[in-house]
Amino acid sequence: MQMNASGLIVAASERNAQKTEAHDQLMAYVKVAGTVEWPKLMEYAAKLNRSERSMYRDVREIEKLGWFVVDRERKPTVVHWVASSD
Repeated sequence: MQMNASGLIVAASERNAQKTEAHDQLMAYVKVAGTVEWPKLMEYAAKLNRSERSMYRDVREIEKLGWFVVDRERKPTVVHWVASSD
């Protein structure tokens, strides 16, 4: 990854770029829905040719950033959009 003098990323590895795109897609999907049950999230992952494992990892990473709340007590598990910058 390379940054310019102001700290903006000007180049990123292919892997980081793909991860960022995957996170952006996932965040947009959950934001539009507001709340998504895990089985629906897996249907969405299948449409993107992504594994359940990679989707789970992405959800956890985004949850740590504060954009999602995951209700693991509920069956099926539910992902809620909570962050708002609008």
